[in-house]
Amino acid sequence: MAIKIANLLAAYFAAMGDTENSMNQLDRAYSIAGSTYGSVHPLTFAARQAMANLKAKSNPEAAATDFAALNDDMLRWNWFQVSTAANPVVAEASRALADDMLYDYARLAKNNASAVPAFAEAVRRWPTLENDKRDQLRRLSRLIDPNDMETRHLIQAGIRLSLAYQEAASSGDSADDPGAVQPDQAQAAYEKAITRVTTKYRFDQSVVDKPLPSANTLLQRNEALIDYFITRKWRADRESADPLEDERLYAIVTRKDQQPSLYDLGDPRQLIPAARETRMANLRSTRSAQERGAVTLVDLNATFTGLYAGLIAPLEPSLGGADTLFVVPDGKLFSVPFPLLQDSKGASLDDRFLVRMLTRPESLLNAGVDQSFPKSGKALLAGGLDYARGAEKGAEPLPGTRKEVDAIASILHGDHYSVETLTGTTAGERALRKDMEQATVAHLATHGAYRNEKEGGVGAVNALWQSEVVLSRSGNRQSMKRDDDDGRLYGMELMMWDLSNLDLLVLSACETARGQETFVGGLRGLPTAINIAGAKRSLLALWPVDDAGTAAFMVSFYGHLAAGRTYPEALRQARRDARDGEISGAQDPRVWAAFVMFEN
Repeated sequence: MAIKIANLLAAYFAAMGDTENSMNQLDRAYSIAGSTYGSVHPLTFAARQAMANLKAKSNPEAAATDFAALNDDMLRWNWFQVSTAANPVVAEASRALADDMLYDYARLAKNNASAVPAFAEAVRRWPTLENDKRDQLRRLSRLIDPNDMETRHLIQAGIRLSLAYQEAASSGDSADDPGAVQPDQAQAAYEKAITRVTTKYRFDQSVVDKPLPSANTLLQRNEALIDYFITRKWRADRESADPLEDERLYAIVTRKDQQPSLYDLGDPRQLIPAARETRMANLRSTRSAQERGAVTLVDLNATFTGLYAGLIAPLEPSLGGADTLFVVPDGKLFSVPFPLLQDSKGASLDDRFLVRMLTRPESLLNAGVDQSFPKSGKALLAGGLDYARGAEKGAEPLPGTRKEVDAIASILHGDHYSVETLTGTTAGERALRKDMEQATVAHLATHGAYRNEKEGGVGAVNALWQSEVVLSRSGNRQSMKRDDDDGRLYGMELMMWDLSNLDLLVLSACETARGQETFVGGLRGLPTAINIAGAKRSLLALWPVDDAGTAAFMVSFYGHLAAGRTYPEALRQARRDARDGEISGAQDPRVWAAFVMFEN
């Protein structure tokens, strides 16, 4: 009650223009909350936030310092809540409490350029609750000998297990799932990696604790990073039919050796309303096992009309001189085919820029690494699968997938690859995991699916159990549990694989780039699982795609890789070839625009 009275008095004095007494009352509320509940408690955080907001009106620099400190404390608190509760309700509620702070922090940064760098760092960390331990490992991976693969694998294992535990804990699967990573496993992997590096390379603690390099030091002059971030202001009753008072989409644009620029793009619900989200999900041709109903090309164009104006055009002042864009989406923006977006003159983003999609801001740390296709290695291909299981017919056959993998095998054989092809009934989960964890390139041409509650999914079931790749002998069952023999590879299972040897994973299957928008992680689906498993990059589909057209498109993509183009260049050229009618069956944008490459 004392805290409430202090807050009411603070509001009264503020309305009267008496800032000094208003601040005194807020400081009183903070003192009461701190002495009663401790320094890390929602009421204490709320008092600090109110004080920073009031200070922003007269002393924005001091307010920026306060918000930066509050942000750090709330981030650590959220990480602790997620890690210890292992409950999705707690995870989402904890992040919702932070949303109000981030909403106000963004408003301060919008009007005060000096606050933008610290806010940009907050934006980097919040979507995946990035912690100091993972940052330490990422930093050390840049300092060790590039040829020290044993140490590098230990570092990768530390990052991978930490992310896997956090994902399972935030979704509530860590306690009930015997296959989920437990906190002691993640901690042991971190300690093993740190001990190895500090012992072998004699790094002291000051080296371990150094911050990661900032984005403006990693970029080249011709490159720009666009990091999208959604902030939300919740009503007091978060259980109401309309719990959000406001929602804002921001873009932070970073250039070489420059301070980042912050852009307020408005309410994402207006930019991508529910009707447009439905059209994006329903783009359909023949590879999906789910019947969704085809849409015309006119509908495809209508689906994305205006997105360039909303997502890219406002950022133009910061994009001059750039020919490469790194794009980090957030939430529903993962469903947007950015290269397809057109400006007012009809030029696509793909025409103007080499577009490179990142699953998270930290992926920029690896963006400068050689993007060339390895000239030798081991490739695992799967296609032409038999989905029948006894009397169960399973998914519809995909005859184009066998031709697809055979053609790709011919290209890779010529590029000095050792190729293994799984077809018919041989592409089971056990064989696939064994071979994929040793491969340089893996290409699975099959059915894929993502189902939410509106699309036949099961409510209250983790989206990673409703994101799947269909394998041999899958039949008609959907067990949504760990089972190496059910013929279905779910995202939750894939997340636990070690794919750190994979330079490229292609899921030539429907809807593999889709997932559920979440407050913790931004997206929960196969892109999440692949990123956590450690594959360097993945080529996935945003919507259901045509069988024959997809096969031809993939062959063109690998042909460009074999010819010496980098991964992003090969995908861009394959899109252009398809658009120009040079790839049979792939000229329709519903084929060539569906595929997105995420760099991890």
